Amino acid sequence: MRGVVLFILIVVHIDIFSVYNLLVWERIGVISGAEGFVILSGMVLGMVHRKKIDTKGWHHSSAILFKRAFQIYRVNLTLILLVALIGLIYFIDSSSINSFTNHYAEKTYPLMPGASAPIQNWVNRILLLRVGPHQTQVLGLYVVLLLLTPFALWLLYKKKYSVLLSISWILYFYNWDIPTRLTQTQFEYAFPSLAWQLIFFHALAFGYFKNEISNYLSGYKKNAILIVSSILFLAFMFFTFNNPNPSLPDWYKLSFISPDTFNEIYTKYFRKNSLGILRLLNYTVALIVTFSLLSYFWKPIEKYLGWFFIPFGQATLYVFILHLFMCLLINNIPMYKDLSPSFFSGNIWLNTFAHTIILLTLWIMVKKQVWFKWIPR
Repeated sequence: MRGVVLFILIVVHIDIFSVYNLLVWERIGVISGAEGFVILSGMVLGMVHRKKIDTKGWHHSSAILFKRAFQIYRVNLTLILLVALIGLIYFIDSSSINSFTNHYAEKTYPLMPGASAPIQNWVNRILLLRVGPHQTQVLGLYVVLLLLTPFALWLLYKKKYSVLLSISWILYFYNWDIPTRLTQTQFEYAFPSLAWQLIFFHALAFGYFKNEISNYLSGYKKNAILIVSSILFLAFMFFTFNNPNPSLPDWYKLSFISPDTFNEIYTKYFRKNSLGILRLLNYTVALIVTFSLLSYFWKPIEKYLGWFFIPFGQATLYVFILHLFMCLLINNIPMYKDLSPSFFSGNIWLNTFAHTIILLTLWIMVKKQVWFKWIPR
């Protein structure tokens, strides 16, 4: 699953339109790779650190989490500094990683201070994560969440999960009513921590109590949840296929819901940055259906797809770091330099070939363990 989420992130972040976009651009529901990235991380941490707490204690678990948070903070700083240095090289077009372009609104937003900005401005904004490439800004969210995870695990260890989840929902609805950039960092624009903590800490609790939940939801309860989730999953898929996104071909869209109605519902209940309430439900049922399918068809899936996705999922941070430079590379190939709104109408098969080469290159680097000594995984 982590390998699949990385695949989605890479395709979306490398800003060319290929066949892969027909699969990952909110097609199986109003969901994206970012939510999966956060949810799966929380789930894995819950499972792993319950064992650590049971065997070596909460303090040992907390030390590991604080160390990981500091490691990701260092990675974030390093990437920001590299992007800043690359921006000084005149013959390299670094616009894809030091700015964000809204192709539909035809607006570009700078993500780094100007060259004339005072040095103290650069230092302060870099150290406080208030600048940096948009492709990796979710790392800032991880730093905040990991710093809070030991306290969440303490509540779970003391069986006070109701306290943790209640606080989580209160913060979520507070942000819904009053959108808040809690840390004032750049990632808060796309991933406001008061909203995104909800899925992380619920996933953490699920991972921590995975065995108890699995035992409770056995038999008819499990089947009932799967049936309801499957129906809702199909309903959400029907809804998202009515998305009037002009970048998608007409033959790949439905028109049962008018564009105005779709956009109104999407804005109210499915927004990504604030994690709309129906988006949360959509991702919940999507995970239930996906895990069920993976479990039932695991042998053929592992045989035919595992060779690619499993190594990706085992080196998540490594692949995530390197994909930033693939974004830079594609933007410096002459045919892709002018990323105007018309790039969506480019040669979809050539773009698919480019995406495939990049994905295979990253996979080969993982398999050959290229720079594993220097790049964290």
